[in-house]
Amino acid sequence: SVTTDNIKGGRIAAAHLVDIGCRRIAMLAGWEAASTNRDREFGFIAELSQRKYSLYARDVGHFDLEKAAEATRRLFSVPDHARPDGLFVMNDYMAFRSLGVLRAELGLNVPEDVRVIGFDDVPGAAAPEYDLTSVRQPLNQMVAHAIRILLAQIDGAAPERIALAPELKLRGSTCL
Repeated sequence: SVTTDNIKGGRIAAAHLVDIGCRRIAMLAGWEAASTNRDREFGFIAELSQRKYSLYARDVGHFDLEKAAEATRRLFSVPDHARPDGLFVMNDYMAFRSLGVLRAELGLNVPEDVRVIGFDDVPGAAAPEYDLTSVRQPLNQMVAHAIRILLAQIDGAAPERIALAPELKLRGSTCL
């Protein structure tokens, strides 16, 4: 198998939000039975804990756009002084929907009122309407390793497991 080190990716997201001054940090989880969700969440909470922070709020979007919108509304249905100032969303597509709710429905400014970070760095993340900071999965490397492993296994090689390092792609959703 070839994957991204999702635990490290979660740590990167938490470290970034803390480093840019977020104190009330929320998380929008995906499908809780998914290993990617569990690993990202584990890394995120571990990094917050290491930095002496705790998760301020959490909801679940199930990797579904409408459920992500509903979860975003719940997370931010608190008085202004108590709303999250940082939000980690388990994938970019849910983050796109969260950004829509935050901006269009709730009238919040991103990143002035809340800073948002996604995961995957899908092609649309860099589009001006999202300008989403995201933890990038090294897809080209993942494909290259998967092809190499598959060809080696055809020739009788033993299975391999590789977890590649993610990287943070900074954009306007977290940068003032």
